[in-house]
Amino acid sequence: MACLSADEWVKKADMLNQRVAFGAVELDGNIYCIGGQNKAVARISLMEAFDLINNKWEQKTDTITPRAISAFADLNRKIYAFGGWDGNKSTSDVYAYDPINDSWEKKRDLLVARDTGSVCFYGGKIYYIGGTHWWDGLLIANMRDSLGVVYEYAPDDINFSVFPQDKLSSTWGNIKSVK
Repeated sequence: MACLSADEWVKKADMLNQRVAFGAVELDGNIYCIGGQNKAVARISLMEAFDLINNKWEQKTDTITPRAISAFADLNRKIYAFGGWDGNKSTSDVYAYDPINDSWEKKRDLLVARDTGSVCFYGGKIYYIGGTHWWDGLLIANMRDSLGVVYEYAPDDINFSVFPQDKLSSTWGNIKSVK
C-alpha cells in the first residue's frame, strides 16, 4: 500500500492477505479492508485494519459472510457493509462492525439484493446508489434501471426506504421530479 504525500508515493507495510474486490473505510486513523476475493477467486471474510500512524496491519474479526464488491460506509463510529457478491448471486445482507468491540451485528437487509453499488453518508443517513442485481451469473434487473436506483438507510429506522425520487437524474445538479 502507498500514500500520496508531497507529490510522492511512499511505500507502506503490505497487507496481511492478498486480495481484490474488497472494500476500504477509514475510521479513527485506521483503514479497514473488508472482504473481497483471493487468488483462487473465492469470496473471503477477512478483515484487516491498517494503523496509519504506526504503519502496521492488524487482523480483525472476519465478516459474518464471505463477500466481494460490497459497499461500505462509516456512521456513528460503526462500519456498515451493504450487499455484495457471494460467488453465485448478489446479496441483500447488511452488517455493522463495531471497532471498539471488534464485532459484527446483523442489520435490516437491503430491499433488493445488490452488488457493485456505492454508498455515501449525508445528514445522519446512508445512501446506497446504483449497483446491480445478479442471480446465478445472470443479470436480473435491467442494467439501466439497476444503476439509477437510490436507497436511503437510517440506522434508527425500522426499514430501508426507497429515496422518493427513485432514480438518479441523467444530468448532474437536477433530480427527477416525482410524478
